[in-house]
Amino acid sequence: MTNISTEKLYPKMRLSQFIYPENNDAYMHFVKLENENGSINKVPYLVSNHKQLIRLDQLDVHEDSFGGFTTLVEDKYMLPSGFQHYIPSNLAESTLQAKWVKEWQFGKIPEAKLHPKYIVNEIESAIRAVFHAEEEEYPVLALWVYATYFYTVFDKFPMLSVHGKAGSGKSTLNSVIDRFAFNSTYLYSTSAASLYGLISGYGGTFIFEDIDKNSEAEQDFIINTILKGSYYTGAFIQKTHTDGYPVSFNVYGPKVVTARMRHEYLTDRVLELETKEPSFERLKHLMSVEQFEHTYEFDINYLTSRAALSALEQFHAVNDAFKGEMIIQTSNGRIDEMVQPLAAVAKVVGGKFLDKLINYVRN
Repeated sequence: MTNISTEKLYPKMRLSQFIYPENNDAYMHFVKLENENGSINKVPYLVSNHKQLIRLDQLDVHEDSFGGFTTLVEDKYMLPSGFQHYIPSNLAESTLQAKWVKEWQFGKIPEAKLHPKYIVNEIESAIRAVFHAEEEEYPVLALWVYATYFYTVFDKFPMLSVHGKAGSGKSTLNSVIDRFAFNSTYLYSTSAASLYGLISGYGGTFIFEDIDKNSEAEQDFIINTILKGSYYTGAFIQKTHTDGYPVSFNVYGPKVVTARMRHEYLTDRVLELETKEPSFERLKHLMSVEQFEHTYEFDINYLTSRAALSALEQFHAVNDAFKGEMIIQTSNGRIDEMVQPLAAVAKVVGGKFLDKLINYVRN
């Protein structure tokens, strides 16, 4: 065990995705099956934009000057406490698959299939196959999903607020986002303590299903504690640890919240979508999410893995677009700031997507 320097600041990572353009560093988390002494083990790794693999369970632990213990990645970044050995529960649906990391390392994924435009078009096609929406909503949904793969580039990210009557497709949309957005967690209920740690330490996209079916106390917790602090990276929640000292949690990151009725809590910080029941004719042409996943499981894993790997290649371009001039300008400056992450991604993607986003925001 070595001592950690007291003269350096070590940025704290989110395990699932950590992008730090200032140092030309970006990392994505994945799990690899390793044959070790005749036993097949699940081993946590990071892959960097430099195509390096970092095995997390073998990293050294450092002691700091306060008697605490820290794990450093490449002697530059702090792993969140308790997540060095973290393994997601459903590896089959993990965003980044080890097979495609290896293919990318050896240049075996065609460059065209890593291009943002190619990936967003594929995401849009997948959404169209299972979910009914207005024509102008499909490209915006695809942009939002792809933007989750870059969310640690940004200092803000718009929540997706979905409302509609029963049977209008809210759960279907949640299931689609759960499968295609970056490292998503579909929540029906969970404890506050585990949720704080998971969002702050592991990160990814979090989906809250039908919050208006929860009790008033649960709704208050979700809306006022989690959602109001989730769109901006500088918002921290203070909780008291068992030893009596305050602990800070950052709950920033992509969130989806669905409800039957439209809520007014964050109207200028969300991207709103009202689900509508499809006509019988349209319904005949839609696949169920289960059928789609069963039929295209290989393709889905290939797509989400390429989305993650393309983010490792494109994060500088997205960061430059985000930090440049305001891309979309309406009469509401807060809305302009809120959609800037999506506009930055759309600018890098190219094609129709920026115009579609502009029209959607203005209308």
